Amino acid sequence: MNSFIIVETIHVNLSLVRPGMNLLIFVSSFGALQGVIILMSILFKFRHQKNLPLALLLIVFSVRQITIPTWNADVLITRPWLLPLTTPLPFLFGPFLWWYIRELSSNSRNVPKFFILHLFPYFIEVLLMTGTLLKMEGVEYEQFIHNVFTGNPPLWLPIRNGFKVVLNVAYLVLSARLA
Repeated sequence: MNSFIIVETIHVNLSLVRPGMNLLIFVSSFGALQGVIILMSILFKFRHQKNLPLALLLIVFSVRQITIPTWNADVLITRPWLLPLTTPLPFLFGPFLWWYIRELSSNSRNVPKFFILHLFPYFIEVLLMTGTLLKMEGVEYEQFIHNVFTGNPPLWLPIRNGFKVVLNVAYLVLSARLA
C-alpha cells in the first residue's frame, strides 16, 4: 500500500515539472523513498521509544524532499495548497533533532515537558502562510508566485526563511551541547 502511494506521488510529480528536472525528480524521490525505508525499519524492527523523534524527523525530511520537484511556478499556481503545507516544514527539523539527541543523551523516556511549544513556530507559519494566501485573489496569487520565482519576493518571505535558518542553527547548538 505504501509503495503505491509513493509511486503515485512520483507519477503526479513527473506530470507537473519541466522536462529538465528529471534528475532532480529521481534524486529527491530516491531520497524520500530511502527515508521511508529507514522509517519502516525504525517502526517495525527497532521499536524503541527513544527512536520516535528520529522517526518523526525522517517523516518530515522525506515529505520535504519529495516536494522539491514541485517547487516551480507552474505547480504552485495550479496547486496553491502546496505552499502553506511545504514551506513551514523546516521549522520541524530543529525540534525533532533536539528531541532525538535529548533522548539519546538522557535516561528520560518521556516526551519533553512542554514539547508542543517547540512546534509553535511551525503552526504559526502554517497559519500565517494560509491566511496570507487566502487573502489573495487568483491574479494576485499568480503575481506573488511569479515574483518569488523571478527573484523579487516580498520582503516578509526572505525574513521568514531567515528565521527558519536561525531557529535551526539554535537547535543545532542546543543539540550539540546535549551530546
